[in-house]
Amino acid sequence: MLARLSVAAAALTITAAAHAEPITVEPGLWENVITLSMGGVEMPPQTSTECITADEATQTPEQIVQEVTDGGQCTIENMNQTPGQLSFDLACTEEGTSFTGSMEMTHTATVVTMAGQMSMDVQGQAFTVDMNGVMSRTGACS
Repeated sequence: MLARLSVAAAALTITAAAHAEPITVEPGLWENVITLSMGGVEMPPQTSTECITADEATQTPEQIVQEVTDGGQCTIENMNQTPGQLSFDLACTEEGTSFTGSMEMTHTATVVTMAGQMSMDVQGQAFTVDMNGVMSRTGACS
């Protein structure tokens, strides 16, 4: 569940809110490093790479939410967007799990940084998760 949450958070931060302008990143190979902390206990960083194609480099917020949540129901509110920065609150429900939180990000065409705090309810069990991430373009896709 935490892995899915971190992937969701990273992807949501790339474009974010219901009425936000799409954010375009450079196509190529991207490294994603996500750090999660639950109740002050830091988890090992989760690192992944992905090839972003020209078709994927610009997506609407609706496309990102649908892709990441795999059909989960999310709402995004209180969005504030300025050049190079984006913040928003979100609430999602999926398969007995709900989470609410806030995200802040900065972005260029080659680097996206994010920080967020999430409160989760997993089948009646409450968790607080702090997350930080850096997504960086590392070169061309192989």
